[in-house]
Parts: sequence; C-alpha cells; structure tokens
Amino acid sequence: MPGVSVEAKDGRQKGAAVRLKARYDSTNIYLLAQWADASKSDVKAAWEFKDGKWIRQRGDEDRLALAFNVNSPSFKDKGCAGICHVSSEKKMHCLNEGEQVDLWHWKAARGGQNGWADDQVINATKRGDDKGKSAYKKNENGKDASLPGWVWAEQADRTTGFEESAIVAIGPEFRPADGEKLPSNVMRKPEGSRADVQAFAAYADGKWTVLFVRKLDTGNADDAKFAAGEDILFSLAVMDDCGTTDGDEHAVSELCVLRLKK
Repeated sequence: MPGVSVEAKDGRQKGAAVRLKARYDSTNIYLLAQWADASKSDVKAAWEFKDGKWIRQRGDEDRLALAFNVNSPSFKDKGCAGICHVSSEKKMHCLNEGEQVDLWHWKAARGGQNGWADDQVINATKRGDDKGKSAYKKNENGKDASLPGWVWAEQADRTTGFEESAIVAIGPEFRPADGEKLPSNVMRKPEGSRADVQAFAAYADGKWTVLFVRKLDTGNADDAKFAAGEDILFSLAVMDDCGTTDGDEHAVSELCVLRLKK
C-alpha cells in the first residue's frame, strides 16, 4: 500500500511500522492504516462454559490509537510523551485546564470490526470518552456480572458480529454445552460525539488494514478540525493483544505532521 510509514516503538510492546495514507473531500477525511500483526486478537476475555461454569478466556485485543492535537502545547512539543507519560502518578492527561487532544481508539474486539472506532478525548481531567453511546456494551448478566447476559439467536449468522440484532437474552431454559463460547461484548450502533469516527477493518496475510472516516469538522468541541493546507500534529500507538492498564503496554510513534494538500 503506498503512503508513508510511521514507526511505533518502545514500551513493552515490540515495534510496528504503520503505513498511512490520507485523502479528503468536501466533507470527510479518509485515513487508511495498515500494520503487520502475526496473530489476530479480537476476542478480549471471551466467555467459555467449562466444567459446569462460565469462565473468562485469556486474551485481550489488537488496537490502534491515533492522537490528534487540538490545543495542547505539551503535545505540540513532545507528542504523546508530553501528555500520556507526564509522570508515574499522572498518565494520559494534559497538563493544564482547557487543553485537549482528540483520540481515535480502534479496538478489534469492541466495535472495531463492526464499523467503528471509539472517539475519545485527553484533557487535564482524564483520557476518556466523548459524549454519547459507545459501539459496544458488556455481555454480562445485569444481576450477576460473573455470568454472560446474551447468547446467539438460533438463526443468527455467526460469521457476523455479536450484534443486538443477532442475540437473545439468556433465560433459565438455556443449557450451554461444555466448551460453548460467547463474545464478551455486544456490538451496537454508537450515538453522539462518541460515534464520530467510522472504521472499516480487515485482517489478512498477517496484517490489519483499517480505513478511518470522519467529518473534517464534526462541530463538537472535543474533536480536532481538519482543513486543507493546515498542519495537524499527531502520534499513534499500536497495541498487540493488550490494553493500556498502566500506559506503557504499547508501541508509540514520535510526533508526526498530517497536512491535507490543497
């Protein structure tokens, strides 16, 4: 795939080269990302019925995070290192009130293969979610989180995502077979500012390919704006079957510049 290569390294994750290619039209920006990953990880602690009880399987998920500067001087100076690793006590935060970084968080197990990336924000208070509803919810029993809440509907196409339209609530009559497995999250359509970033993903030949699509200007204060001829600073992080428990479990890039040519 043509484009530019951005190297992600350091942390406790092995490095990864991410190929990036950007295009835009009068409404949207289109950002294509591709990187090598020897193993597809898209289950994230799936349920398994074993020896008469439900247990969680091992494993997390593959992820790609793209951080775009909105108005953070620290990010402008040092990229992700200026906000994500401020100190051992304060990670993934901007230094001052009013500063923001727009975060596109693609998660293979949670919406990432159903057309969405999580639209999030980093500010002085948190690394958290934009306002609205996420593209997923936990597959847990409302009364007992140690049990799943939904199972595939009898006629569901199991090659597609574990979506609300393809599942039914687990009732007292359900008798799982030993070895039965269920996803740990239910996919759904997101809403609000959290639904700003579409993501179309595929895994083949040991590589992830993800096409991000977002409006140039969403009109939301927690999002970066893109315009032809203007530079926007960004960094990226690659996570191979892991999360961000302490902020170091990923390979990160240096500060990069995205410019949409006029």
